[in-house]
This record gives sequence, C-alpha cells and structure tokens, in this order.
Amino acid sequence: MWQEIQVVRSFDTISVLSFHPTKMETHFRRISCIFVLLCITLSAHAESSEFPHIADIEVEFYETEVTVTNVDQQVTALATEYYDASSPRGKVDLLVIGNRLSVYYNNNTNQILEINSTTCQSWDIDESMYDYEPMFYGWLNKVPLVIGPSAPLWYAQDHRDEIQSLGESLVRDIKCEQYSLDIINKRNNVTIFYHFAAKGWTTPYNIKTLRVPIRIEIRGKTSIESKEEDEWMPINQITDFSYFRPTISNWLAFQPPVGLGCPLRRTTRTIPKIPKAFMYAAEVYDVLKAQDSEVSDIEYQRVWYDEEHKLARLDKFTRLRFTSELYDFNTGVTYSNLNDETCTIQPLRNSFFEGYDGKMMGHLKEPGEVLNLDGNFYYMGQRLIRGIWADSFESIQTDVVFMKKTLAKLVVTVYFTQEFYEVAVDGETESQIPIYYIITGWDTPTHIAINLQYNIFAFDDSIYPEMYQTFQLARCFPTMNDKSYFLLLMNVDEKLATKLEELDDEVKLQLRAKINAISQVSDMRLPLLTIDYKSTGVFVTGLMLERPPALAQFSMEFEGEVRTPDPDVKVIPVADTKEKCAYACVDEEKFTCTGFYFCKQACFIKSQDILEPAGDDAKYTELGVCQTWLRAERQSTNKEAYLVDALSWLEKAVLNDSLKIAVKVAEKTTEVIPISDIVIGDGPYTGDNNQEKPYTTVINYAKLKADDETTEEKSYVDNINDCYKECKNSESISCASFSYCADSANKQCRISSVLVVDRQHNPKDTEDDKNCYVYSMKYLDLFVPYPGRVVLISGEDVYPKISAVEDCAKLCREEQKFSCRGFEYCRTAKTCVLHSKHVLDLKDGEITTGDQKSTCTHYAAKFSADYYDLGYTLIDDSSDTRTEIKLEECARACSEELKGNCKSFNYCPASGPYMTDSSCSLSSKVLTDDKVTTTSKDKCHHYEKKSTFDDWVKAKTFKKPPPPSGYTKKGFTGLVIGMLALGLVLGAMGFVLYSYMRSRSSGEGMTVRFMKSDI
Repeated sequence: MWQEIQVVRSFDTISVLSFHPTKMETHFRRISCIFVLLCITLSAHAESSEFPHIADIEVEFYETEVTVTNVDQQVTALATEYYDASSPRGKVDLLVIGNRLSVYYNNNTNQILEINSTTCQSWDIDESMYDYEPMFYGWLNKVPLVIGPSAPLWYAQDHRDEIQSLGESLVRDIKCEQYSLDIINKRNNVTIFYHFAAKGWTTPYNIKTLRVPIRIEIRGKTSIESKEEDEWMPINQITDFSYFRPTISNWLAFQPPVGLGCPLRRTTRTIPKIPKAFMYAAEVYDVLKAQDSEVSDIEYQRVWYDEEHKLARLDKFTRLRFTSELYDFNTGVTYSNLNDETCTIQPLRNSFFEGYDGKMMGHLKEPGEVLNLDGNFYYMGQRLIRGIWADSFESIQTDVVFMKKTLAKLVVTVYFTQEFYEVAVDGETESQIPIYYIITGWDTPTHIAINLQYNIFAFDDSIYPEMYQTFQLARCFPTMNDKSYFLLLMNVDEKLATKLEELDDEVKLQLRAKINAISQVSDMRLPLLTIDYKSTGVFVTGLMLERPPALAQFSMEFEGEVRTPDPDVKVIPVADTKEKCAYACVDEEKFTCTGFYFCKQACFIKSQDILEPAGDDAKYTELGVCQTWLRAERQSTNKEAYLVDALSWLEKAVLNDSLKIAVKVAEKTTEVIPISDIVIGDGPYTGDNNQEKPYTTVINYAKLKADDETTEEKSYVDNINDCYKECKNSESISCASFSYCADSANKQCRISSVLVVDRQHNPKDTEDDKNCYVYSMKYLDLFVPYPGRVVLISGEDVYPKISAVEDCAKLCREEQKFSCRGFEYCRTAKTCVLHSKHVLDLKDGEITTGDQKSTCTHYAAKFSADYYDLGYTLIDDSSDTRTEIKLEECARACSEELKGNCKSFNYCPASGPYMTDSSCSLSSKVLTDDKVTTTSKDKCHHYEKKSTFDDWVKAKTFKKPPPPSGYTKKGFTGLVIGMLALGLVLGAMGFVLYSYMRSRSSGEGMTVRFMKSDI
C-alpha cells in the first residue's frame, strides 16, 4: 500500500503529485515520471496555428475522464479532472493501486488541498513548489495554475514556437492530428506527443470548433526524482482522455467533502457575524444513533440567547419527554422544567451555552460559540439547502472535548443564506442567517464518533417576549414568600393608550429594561410582564421572583479531610452557614473565588481550582473534615437584589418620577411617559363582580381612639391601602375597622376589632381629627337581604343588644362553631339570630313572609361570596351541567351538594327574550390544573373557591401572609377603584387575581394563560 499521497513540485515549470513509495510504488513511479513529461510540451515548428491551444477555444470550464498507464511497469491509474477558468480552480480525483486521492487547487487562495477518505492537507503553492516529488510527470502548470492530466495542454501555451506537427495518427480507431514538444535541460530529456481529434471528428456535443485531446504520450528520461543530475530514469507514460466535455456535471466537485476539515486552509470570505441576542428552532438528527437503532428520533429544539443580559434558554422535545432549561449566568444557576410539571434550581453546569477555557468554572459563550462557530472558518462554496442557495463555511479544531467526548478533531460546517437572499421571520426580512449546520467529531484519525445535523428555522435577532412568557419559572418558587406581583399605572388618555398598544413590543421592552435596572434584577426574575391598554389608562402587571440562594450556584464536590496549598485561602468569620459562605465567595473582590471549604460552621473561601496541581514547594494548610464546594460560574455576582429591596427601589422610582419610558409615537414625535403609580402585593381586592373595595368610609374627619384595648396603632404607614392591609393581615386582633390620617406627621394608621358603623352607633370608639377618616369592612356585601322574611325554625345562636346590622353580619361571617348561612336582624329589638341553614335549603312552612316594613329582616349568605370571579376563561367540563338556574343556586350546589368534590363552576346568566337559558357547569378542576382544557362563551364567567388564606372575612387563624403586603402610592387607591368600577377587574386587576389564585392553588405564581378581557 502507498503510505502517503501528496502534491509536490519540481524545480522547473513542472510539479506533480506523489506518494512515498513502497516496493510496488517504486515500480509505478517510473511510469509516473514518463506520464508527467507528456504533459509539458507541445511542438510548435510545424504550423503552430493549427495546434488547438486550449486557451484559444474559449471554453471557460471542462471535465474529462482519464486513464494513465506506465507502459514499462504495466500499471494504470484512473483520474477525473475538473477545471474552472473563472477562478481559476480545479480538482483531480485519482484511483491509484487501490488508493483514492483528491487534489483541489484554487488560484484565489494560492493553495493546494490533498484529501483522502480521512484526512486533508493544505499546501501553499508558492512555498511548496519545489518540495513536490513526482508521481505523474508534467501534471502541474504554474501560469495559470493547473494540476492534472490537462496541465501539458496549458504548458504548451508558453511554448508555441517549439511545437512540431507530425501529421495524422490513429488512436483508439479515432483519426487524430499529432504534435510533439521536446523538453531538454539538466534534469529532463523528454518528448511529449499530443494527439487531438481530427477536424472531421464529431464531438458528443457537436461543437465543430472544439478539437478535444485524445491522447498524450511522454517518452524519454528524467532525473527529477534522483539526488544526482546524472541518475536518469526512463519515462514511458500514456494518458488517454475520454469524454472531454465543456461542462461540469456537478459543481459541488470543487468543494471538499463535508466533515473532514482542512487545517490551515485559507478563506476567500468572512463568515457572517451572529447577533448578540437571537432565537431559533432546530431539528437535530444524530446520524450515528440512527444507524444503531431501529427507531431514530429527530430532536426538536428551541434556543434563546442574550449576551447583554447574560441569559439563555434551551427547550428539547423528543418522543419520550420535554425539557426546558433557563440559564442565568448572572447568578450561576439553571432552572430546569421537566415535562412542564416540575421545576428545580441547580448550579449552572454542562450547559449548551457554557464554555470552560480549560477551567472547572464556566462562563457564558459568545454568540458564535453557541452555534459552535468559534473556530477559524474558511469558505467552502455554495450549496442548495432546503431549496435555498447558501454560502457554506467550515472550521476544524483539534484535541477538543465536545459532548463529554475527547476528540482528535471537531469539524463544524455551517450554511448561511446569501446576502441578497431575504427570509421572512416574524414579519421582518433577515439575510445571512444560519439555516443548516453539521458537526462531525473524530475520536481517532479514522473514526467518526459524533455526527449531528441541524436544520435551523426562524432564526431571529429578537427574543422577547417568548423567552419568558412560555416558561413556568415561578414553579421554582412555590410560595408567595419568594415572589410578588406588582401593578404599574400610566395615566394616559385613550388616544395615546391606543397608540401604545400598537407599539406593545417596544413598550414591554423598555419597561423590562427600566425595571431590571432600577430593581437590580435579571430578566429571569421577571417571568411575567403583561399590559392592558384601556381608555382610562395603561396598566402593567408583572411578577417578580426572589433571587436564588447563593448556595444554589455551588456544587459539593466531596466531604472529608482537607489539605490545601491555596495561598489565598481566606477565613470568613461571620459566615457561620453555607449560604453565607457562598455569598462571601461570590462577593470576594481581591481574587476570583472558585469555591469554599465549610468546616464545622467555619468558612474558608479559596482562589485555586480543586484540580489545580500544587507546586513542589507548596505549603499546605490543614483544615480538618470539611465540605468542599465548587463555584459554577466565574462571572456570577451578588448584584441581584433581594426581593424586598428590589420592590422598594421600584416603588421609590415611581414616587420620585424617575421611572418613565420614551416611545416614538410618530416619525418626529416621541412621548415621554412616566409611571404614575404602583401597587405591590399578593393579589387585588376581594369583593363582588365589580371588584369594589372591601371597605367603606363610615366617619369623616375622625379616627379610632388609641386608648381602647381593641385598637392598635401602626406608625409610618404610607397610604390608605397599606393601612387596610395592616387591618386585613393583623395577627393579634380580628380587625373590622381602621382609620387613616394621610396628612399627619407620621401618617397614622389605627386598626380595631370593633366594627364602626357611624358616629351614632360608635360614639365612644372614635375621636375627631380633621386629617383623618374611619373605614369599616363591608360585611353586608356578603349577604342578600330578604326584607319582611323571617325564618320560623330556631337559630343556632342568638345575640342580644346588637346595635347595628353590620355587627350581626360580622358575627355570622366569623362564627367558628358552625357554618353560618344566614341571620335575622331586628332593628327594634336589636337582636341577632344566626342560622346554619341557608334560605335556599328551607322547606315550605319554615320561613314566613310578612310586611316588608317589618323591623326584622333575614339575610342569606352569598354562596358566590366564597368564590373568585376569574372572568371569561372557562373550564371545558360539562360533566355536571344544570340549566335555568341562578348564580347563587349554582354556587350553593358547588358548596353544599358536592362540597369537597366541587372546586369551581362556569355560570352563564340568562339572556334572550324568555330569560330561561341560564346554565351552570360544576367542576372538580381549577384553571391551574395541568393540561386543563379551557374555552370561552359570551357573557359566561368562571368562578373558583377562595382559600381560607385569601378570604379576609373568614380568617379564623390570624396568620400573617408573607411579605410584601399589598399597598399603593400617591393616592393611587381612589383612581384604581374608579377604574375597577368601570370594568377594569377583568383587565389589569383581573389578571393579577387570576395569577394570584393560580399561585395559591398550585404553589406557583406565574401562568402562561393570562386574562386580557375584551370587554
């Protein structure tokens, strides 16, 4: 076998292809030298004008099949030659003694490429011309550069005067005209004989002016291969041309095969740059895995990348499962979502987007690295990919680790749409975007270990809002301690609101950037940001998450005895927990902390990698038994604010008018729009369908007395809504009333368990103050009055001397011994009777109807008060549907008949001329259930049961909800309530409520299925 095949050069005008010979190869080389000699000369003395010079026939490109024979050794080689004069460039495919070799050359790059089945070598033509050892004589012409059997035809161009005509000849029964050209110098004594088809011979293409070569013979002797000039070797080489044609059967012949890679190959074009933010979809096909399996999967991927914000995301869909991972390089953690069911927080390690630089700590890859475009790419040529003409580029890297495999070389071939070709993506045209690439990994010089093919679709340099809206990130933060909703108001008129809605993407982009900067949170922590554009203003609803624990970006490598040579190991005395130690490591400024040792509540942070070898003279520090924790990302920081601080900074920015956006609403008009106000909290007000505030003003210019044991004072409460929240969330008293003094020095807030009705009923519970107002909870809103009706059966409990009906309602709602479903209140007798039976459950004769002017009135509990109205998104469940039914009857059926099995219902009110088409569909499902099917229907609403935690009027254990509590700033309450009364509940606040309820019932706060009402 021939050990190596390579292109070499001779000292003169002839350069040839060579092999390092074995015994058989030495025999063949003699044939080769003779063959090369054939290629160089043309006779010129006998009618040189008749010699069919190849440059004169005006053929821009050609292809030919060739056989080369060494007559003395009786060895034949086969070749196919391609030539393109426009570059010029060419290629020769050889089959010699069972070995295949392809030689490519290109005048633009001034390089020669030698390629066999596993390797590619690049040669510089100018530098290597004299290094070639001859394989075939005469197969290289320098000007123009031509390598192969046709090189002697081009060589004859510069030796026209030396060509001799020898008359007619007969070759393979073809009448030819024969010419000769002598090459005589110190190393050569050779004659080249040219045989061209006679003028009367018809080519397959019927081109009369094309006189094709039929044969070239080389006879004589040469010492090109010898060390000494006088060591001559005979040459007797015959080259037969077959099917010489002025066409190229396959233009891809000029491109080397994909996946081999050619080190040091030059390029004629620069690979397009990848933007700093992008997303795309891809079909990934593992060729090798498909060969080993009867069932081959195509993995579908969605990729998002943002270098500026140091965030990335990868979704994978296979036949077996779906995984989605968000990578936050700011905090060094990965959020993993499996099958859209569970979410975990883990150290960011072995990510598709992570590079290492030989270190154990990672970093975010640059844009090109994500697509494995970080190598030195050379231009391959044009190819047709999915019907698109694309420019192809290739790179080769040696001794690399890819997909946890150590590779001898990694070859990446990528295809970009051409500059003039435009692709429509999301309504915009894109050019020079990647559409296909191939990764070929060789673990040995001859074995392919990785072969992946990627079809890329919809490559776009815009990633919002899909990157965040479709990921259930909030599932990683299961309690409201770790997240908070907020509502921002832009006080604009209807015209501007309509214009902003047209620019929704730009508005969201600016708001997200502003909120991130002010709150010092990464985009990952804002998984939800939606906007409702109303005639009364623009309402922005967002969800902000807590920062992940500092320890979450560290992985414990081992636990045991520790001896460290790290000279920078540093003790952190105050870090008595692993979380504090992790935080101190990330916060270190004097050196890059790579991890820490935690040794019995003692913290030691370190600079050396765990696997970094110590020097021979290193001094070791004995730390005893420790846990060794390794940091995931070297560029992660502690700049991420804790949730309470982030919300506080956002609030201050609104209060001092520094949170604003600038939107170009016309060609020459830019509107600077400030955020007018902010509401922060775990959910909106509770109330009836109109979402009215759950309290009412009962006394003007007064406040609760502070010396009463039923009253507590809260200082420095910023606004009325905060004061309401103090009442609602009180752990110490069952708060029913509160007073707020907005203009007082300390913004005084007092809360009380006494239900204040008015001055007449509560003369001793309040005191005058012109800066204050007294408010009470609206208990009566939770009951339906039946004037003149009295229940005849005995009540469960009777309270005398109840001065106001509101007190009776409060007693019913707070009753713990039984479920109070209604009460009678008699104004004259001032008695309050509580009932466990609802008026809808009473039989004939158990209730009497008297004069509606009677002082006694029955109040029936609203079953619907135990449910949240979540608007028009309905659960598609018709397993228990009832018709011609009222809302209260529907709610009662869910609460009483089915009890624990009913969690929600859809209710469609009566309409039409007969008002008989009302319907109720009971369900054991809620909107937050996995894979719940939803629908919608005109005027129909979906209702879900309130939890005990949410229902402030049913709070039997006064457990304080997680901070931060809801509040509003700058007099926002009055405006918001006004908006709510106009139907905003099913818009901005309805969304918050829906999201809030989703978090309460399923342990998470974010939802993709958000409500944006069209009322």
